[in-house]
Amino acid sequence: LSIKNDDVLTRTNKQIYTSQGMAASFEREDNQALWETMTLTHSLQNSFTFGASNLRVDLSTTVADVEMNDQFFPFVDDTRLEVDQDWLIYQDPEVVFDAVGGLDAVSIPDTYLQSYRNSNRMLSDVSYDAKVEYELTYTLFGSVAGKLKAGYKFHELTRTSEGIENFYDLQWGGSVARRQNLIDLYPWIETTIGSQRGVSAGNFTDPSYDPGQFIDGTYSLAWAGDIDLLTSMESELREGNPEMYTVAGLEDYQRDYEASERLHAGFIQTELNIGSKLMLLPGIRYEAKSTEYTAYHIKTASNITGVEANIKDTTTYRDNGFW
Repeated sequence: LSIKNDDVLTRTNKQIYTSQGMAASFEREDNQALWETMTLTHSLQNSFTFGASNLRVDLSTTVADVEMNDQFFPFVDDTRLEVDQDWLIYQDPEVVFDAVGGLDAVSIPDTYLQSYRNSNRMLSDVSYDAKVEYELTYTLFGSVAGKLKAGYKFHELTRTSEGIENFYDLQWGGSVARRQNLIDLYPWIETTIGSQRGVSAGNFTDPSYDPGQFIDGTYSLAWAGDIDLLTSMESELREGNPEMYTVAGLEDYQRDYEASERLHAGFIQTELNIGSKLMLLPGIRYEAKSTEYTAYHIKTASNITGVEANIKDTTTYRDNGFW
């Protein structure tokens, strides 16, 4: 019996140069995620000998549970730098970075926090495995010796995923009330209430952030958000104003699914040694494998949730047999 627990806290910040035709040149995302993992494995192995025969039995079951709680904060730089998309294909990243202005092009005054987002995901794997092997040594007519072998293997795995993602939107005209609510809760915020892209990023920067040396020092990283401040604000907003949060439909439904696979396999073979110069090895093997997957059939939409209403689940099956 083996039990293992592991908790990991990760923090990331990403700076992204967006593709040609997008509304802005730069996007960035600051993220904090807590991963809590528990794995339980129980195994049993036995071997039995009966005269000239041997029987081996291996049984095991594993349960692995992972829960992830995630807070992330997308920013957008509301400027547009025109770079030929075809030119980008063969260029070194350092050349591209210089062409768009380097770190000087990443402007805090032109950058806005788009939303506060949080998500939760629970992933559970349950597996069962069994293997049986039998071997018999025999002699026939004094001149024929051999081994009879037979085996069976079973494997079953079921994965269940559940989760939800919510966001407190700060963009466009429909978010005026949420932007005003944010300013009322945190009067130190300085921004233009009529800004369409969100709330000014200058309120959430971390001037003490030190990313260290990136790769071999060739590249430098731009400013970073104050992740402690952002996560604290998001937690307070979610607790005090849950009605102002919206379910992120596409990301939410993508977290909900169940998948299972099942395998049966068996074989029988014999080794026949006739005299000292002839050996025959006849045998047969069969394997059957089936899978089942259930998830939601999602149609995206341009509304705030990102998906059409009346989401339906769908299930697919596959069965294969091999000789």
